[in-house]
Amino acid sequence: MNNNNKLKKEKTLIFIRILIYGLLLFLISLCVYSNSLEGEFCFDDQFAIVGNKDVIGYDNINDDGQTKTNVPNTIESLNHFDTDDNGDGNSDQGVSVSKQILVYFKKMLMHDFWGQDITKSDSHKSYRPFTTLSFKLNFLSSGLDAYAFHFTNVFIHSIVSIYIFFLALLVFVPTFSEKNSRALELLKDTQQKSMLYYLLSVLGVDEFCCFLSALLFALHPIHTEAVSGIVGRAELLSTMFLVLSLLAYFKCYSPRTNRTNWKFFILSLVFLLLSTLSKETGFTLVLILPITDILLIQYPYNKVYFTNKEDINNRTRYRLPPILPQNKRQWISLLERVFFIGLFACAFLYFRKIITVDMILDNFRNLENPIARESDISVRFLSLANLHARYLWLLIFPNQLSADWSFNCIPLIKSVFDPINLLSVLAYSSVFILVLVCLKKIQFFFAIKQLLLFIFSKKRNNKNQQKNYNDDDDEKVDQDSTTDKDKACRPEYYHSILWCLLFGLISFLPSSNIFFYVGTAIGERLLYIPSIAFCLLLSRFLTLPLIYLSDYQINNIKEQTKENKNNKSTIKPQSTQSTLTTKKRTTTITPTTTSTPTSNITTTPNDTLTNIEYNDTFKIKKLKGYNNYLLLLIIIVLIISSLYSVKTWFRNEEWKNEESLFMSALSVCPNSAKVHYNVGILYRRTKQWDKSLEHFERAKEILPEYCDVDYFYALTLINKYGDYEKARPYLMKSMGCRYSQAKALEAINEIMNFMMQSNSNNPKLYSDWGFYEQDLQPVSSATHYHKAGLLYNEMGQKEKAIEHFNLALKNLAKVNDSMLNPLKIEQEKHILNEIYCQANIWLSAVYFETDHPSKSIDSLELVYQYCKDFKRIWDEGLLSLVNLKMLKIKDDPTNTVPSLEEIYKLHEQMSHINDETYQDGSLQLLTSYGRTYENIDSQKAIQLYQKLLKVQPNTSSYYHQLALLRLTIINRNLAKDFTFYFNQLNYDLIQDDQLKKLYRDIKKSIN
Repeated sequence: MNNNNKLKKEKTLIFIRILIYGLLLFLISLCVYSNSLEGEFCFDDQFAIVGNKDVIGYDNINDDGQTKTNVPNTIESLNHFDTDDNGDGNSDQGVSVSKQILVYFKKMLMHDFWGQDITKSDSHKSYRPFTTLSFKLNFLSSGLDAYAFHFTNVFIHSIVSIYIFFLALLVFVPTFSEKNSRALELLKDTQQKSMLYYLLSVLGVDEFCCFLSALLFALHPIHTEAVSGIVGRAELLSTMFLVLSLLAYFKCYSPRTNRTNWKFFILSLVFLLLSTLSKETGFTLVLILPITDILLIQYPYNKVYFTNKEDINNRTRYRLPPILPQNKRQWISLLERVFFIGLFACAFLYFRKIITVDMILDNFRNLENPIARESDISVRFLSLANLHARYLWLLIFPNQLSADWSFNCIPLIKSVFDPINLLSVLAYSSVFILVLVCLKKIQFFFAIKQLLLFIFSKKRNNKNQQKNYNDDDDEKVDQDSTTDKDKACRPEYYHSILWCLLFGLISFLPSSNIFFYVGTAIGERLLYIPSIAFCLLLSRFLTLPLIYLSDYQINNIKEQTKENKNNKSTIKPQSTQSTLTTKKRTTTITPTTTSTPTSNITTTPNDTLTNIEYNDTFKIKKLKGYNNYLLLLIIIVLIISSLYSVKTWFRNEEWKNEESLFMSALSVCPNSAKVHYNVGILYRRTKQWDKSLEHFERAKEILPEYCDVDYFYALTLINKYGDYEKARPYLMKSMGCRYSQAKALEAINEIMNFMMQSNSNNPKLYSDWGFYEQDLQPVSSATHYHKAGLLYNEMGQKEKAIEHFNLALKNLAKVNDSMLNPLKIEQEKHILNEIYCQANIWLSAVYFETDHPSKSIDSLELVYQYCKDFKRIWDEGLLSLVNLKMLKIKDDPTNTVPSLEEIYKLHEQMSHINDETYQDGSLQLLTSYGRTYENIDSQKAIQLYQKLLKVQPNTSSYYHQLALLRLTIINRNLAKDFTFYFNQLNYDLIQDDQLKKLYRDIKKSIN
């Protein structure tokens, strides 16, 4: 009963302790980021939230695209849809709302993070539907209230900081060189009972280390972009689910039972999926989870159970290092989990391929990531190495932070002898050496050797295997020559350090530009997940000396105590009083025990030394080094935390609006073209035209092909000088830039409308307007080109008139149904056809005036063919067409006879004219050319008379002419037949003189 009460009391204390840590982390994080709550939507927030219809709602989202769905945009509108006009429930409307929500999800799941169709080539290819959904929920609850969006970010970051504390508790699992009886005892208790035993016996230094890790993460200034920038929600959600996936994975396997808890395993995969759907970086968990399994779950257990030399022969015939599974059951269990993780990864990649078509973004510009567009491989390699070194430096010293690192903020490294390469070498070598040391310490290379030997060797002799193990000096298991067994119980953290390094490197891979290029040179928010590893390592390295100093001091105390006891055994006490005095001057201490989790593993490094007696003078002398470092550590932590907090606070201020954000970026990246461009826009807002032009010019100087600048540069010239002609060349360039076309056209339309008020008859303005619109609004462009053509024609500039009429027709040819309003498609088609007909009528007239009758006729033929719906235009065009054709035939100097097709067409056109003269003329046309063709081609003449008989079947003269033509053809055929006959006759075979005479006469007549 007492034990149960004691256990309950201890549980309560543990809960209070954990609650205090969590509350501290939450409150500290909330306080540091509290000033970010006042921020606005800035930078990418405008595109991902304010301008994203997946967040703010669609105008038309039905499958047919023709009717509004009225997808609810607020909680109030949801309530409105739940009831009818009378307040009664309406099941039909409920079904309708459900359908609308399904349509919303269908569309949202097919869009990228910025609201574009993810299958299109110009899509960003960032598939983050869960993050978009979180924005939508914010919008439903509070509309476009930036405070609510910022608060959600800060809240999630605070929660993630708490999760980091729990993750650190499971990561920092010390191991021991030799089997430790107390460790095994606590291990069994923990696995048989609960995590309580770990928390009860956790080493104070480790606990402080875990808290310090979470504290550093909560305060690190590198996170301000992810937390203060609302778009950073993707990083926050992805990290939260990533850590939850890791925590669940720790619970899914127990090395002691060799059984997988599939519920926690599936839960871990679910969190992995949510992390990946929040941001693609979460997919790196498919590599991190197996590494976690080996280094943090199995390795500490194997280190305790399978490294004791006394148990080698009893447990396994072949010696395998603890980093490898020690038996068949462990191998099978590990491979099962790895197989299902791999299966999940393949399934997700297949799904992503179906959704996105092209999985990798490759449409970014040189402006955004100059390394990706660099053709020289050596420059790319050196610049990429420098980029990685800068990322590491930002974690170590987060002082120079910028929202934009685009071209030319970090210049490309073009020479091997550039001194900046030393930083790259230092960064790579530091990480490489640290990884190498950890791999050697956990016997990784020896494990590979043993594994290969186990698989391929035919002679598996245990004696030889053990000899190989003992002869490997670099890979021994703490088999030092020392006989100090307490030193052998010193905790090791190489596996935890290695895991942190691998976690940081793997989570950084998607942003590293190694396997594929990303659309940014440096992004501070991209370090949100990798910074977990940095904070864990920093806290571990800061607190590790405390553990080793404590271990060293206690070992010395034990040695001195033994010597004192030996001395006491040889000296007899002088009196009772002196003995009592000695007892009063001695004290007893119980060193802090240590317990460490490996999923559920608990160990104590100093369990062999308890109740050590020593005098006060000895205590002060021996613990002086430990206390000094503890004091130094507290000072270091206070300094780092204070610096981080102050930097984060002021960085939050910079993220409050775009003005402060880009001005701070300018101080960090004075050579960035994009930063100067954005600063120029900021100065435009305050009408500081000179400064604005200065920054635009600087942006163009840094990157001449930066076409986005031309648009704002032109507008600023108009604002400052009011001179359209000076701005005109830049407006022309801006419309050729696909990145600024849309917004440039909006401004140009306003400018043109304003200028037309005072100069409405200027054809040049209409011509320019048509040019600006020709890519995005071809219908409006055709209208303006047509107007310019009319004005040029009035001014007598016929060639320019022809040019602009043709431009109008060219733009109309670009139009397809997708460019028209689906609700007004027939109406807009009617307008388009009218413009088309008018342009051809005028083009024909100008061609005729410039002595191009053939081209004039061609234009009128188009009017005759396509403009029947416009009666006035068609009649006018038809009359002109017939007159032009008749005139062309009359004035033809070669007197070329038209073809039957031309005659028929002209006859048809003349017959459609509502004038008896032309209708009679159409018959005269056929009769005239029928007589003409009698002497040229009787067959064609017959066809013409047949055509006349169809029109006037009761005209006898047509039958007469038709009969004569046919007789002529018959007679002509008889003569030909006789000619062929007589040519075939042989004169010498004719005997009769009369026949010979007749043959000669016929022959003569034929010839």
